[in-house]
Amino acid sequence: MQRQQALAVQVAHLLGAGKAVEARRVVRQALTACGLLAVGMAVLGVAISQPLPVWLGGSTVIRPHASIYFMIFMLCTPLLMVDFVASAMLRCSGNMRVPSLLNMLMCLLDVVFNFFLIFPTRRVTLLGTEWTMPGAGLGVTGAALGTALARGSLRF
Repeated sequence: MQRQQALAVQVAHLLGAGKAVEARRVVRQALTACGLLAVGMAVLGVAISQPLPVWLGGSTVIRPHASIYFMIFMLCTPLLMVDFVASAMLRCSGNMRVPSLLNMLMCLLDVVFNFFLIFPTRRVTLLGTEWTMPGAGLGVTGAALGTALARGSLRF
């Protein structure tokens, strides 16, 4: 995170000096370096996702769910890193609106995706009307997938 901020400062300085070509070069370097780091972190995270809950002293009841959640989260690390870098680059160029709107929309999508992925299909009564609320019933896995989908859906 600190390295990404240092790169954003460099881009801001270059843009302020009217050196757009050099600023784009730093953006490419930032995306490449952070992308490679994120892929490495994802690989490492997936590799340790099974034993990690044991190492942290998690009970046998939560270990399978914790492993799956962590593995899905780590698989999304490259998306997360690209999001951080892209948002920082937009902010340092003076564009606060787009990153802010995208982050708000991502939070809203996370709530919606989690609502449908965590809970099973069920009957809901609202204002005296009963209807079927669809759901995947994936529990903890649904929470991880909901967050991953929300994070990724705005980037592609």
